[in-house]
Amino acid sequence: MKVVGIDILEIDQDETKMSKMFTENEIEYFNKFQHKTSHIAGTFCAKEAFVKALKTGFNKDIFIKDVEVLHNEKGVPYINTQNEKVKNL
Repeated sequence: MKVVGIDILEIDQDETKMSKMFTENEIEYFNKFQHKTSHIAGTFCAKEAFVKALKTGFNKDIFIKDVEVLHNEKGVPYINTQNEKVKNL
């Protein structure tokens, strides 16, 4: 059996709202692109997938900005977190 899920995400590029969800490094990455909405959506989905894989989701101990999506010199994304609770899972 194959299961497919689809999430619908509304992208709001308002700087104030973005700063609540994304780190300065992530916003700096988005600003490198003329059409940044796909990068914003991809980063959000990567954060959400990470916490789903931890089986925690975002909660009172793990906030969306605790999970940072960075990119290496080849553009490959990876997760960075400074939250000790995430690191200890």
